[in-house]
Amino acid sequence: MLDAPAAKLVGAHLAATVPGLKDSLVFHHLIRMIDHRERFSGEVPDMLRPRQWLRVDLVPAPIGGAIVLRDVSEAMAEFATGDARQAMLSALEADGGIGHARISVRETVEAANDMLAGLLGVEAAAIRRVRFSALLAVGQRSAFVEALESVFRSGEPARVASQLVTREGSAVDVTLSIAEVRGPYASDGAVVLVTRRTN
Repeated sequence: MLDAPAAKLVGAHLAATVPGLKDSLVFHHLIRMIDHRERFSGEVPDMLRPRQWLRVDLVPAPIGGAIVLRDVSEAMAEFATGDARQAMLSALEADGGIGHARISVRETVEAANDMLAGLLGVEAAAIRRVRFSALLAVGQRSAFVEALESVFRSGEPARVASQLVTREGSAVDVTLSIAEVRGPYASDGAVVLVTRRTN
């Protein structure tokens, strides 16, 4: 991490060896570990590389203490991505004009927002575990299934014009935007965004 041989580091002053240490939150905890035998564990911005993160563990030893540094930049980036996804969903809900459903690889609805449920004229719980294509007009179902299979096969999002059928039996013109939800090892299903089409 310091891009220096171990022999050069042994005996060197820590603050001189680690640029940015004195300006870091870690320095305060380092002093407390030495003076008061306090432990510390936490994620902090990397003192060595910009826009990176370190997991720091300070452990008192009989003389001095140990500093364990681990690069956790990738995990922190995943948290940030999760936060961004949640913000996106919150923005969709605030818009009020976009419905969305999370569906399984078998096409069953796992969750749906109030806008989509309201468009169908049902409670969100009523369409859970229902095949998404069953919510569409009969003539529109095969196009949706083909688009979904294409999304799972290629990983590329798809967009299709379609029609939802309400509880009363009327057809509502909509556009469906489909994107795969990819897990670490396999597909976890897809998200379908539903927007009303105006003629």
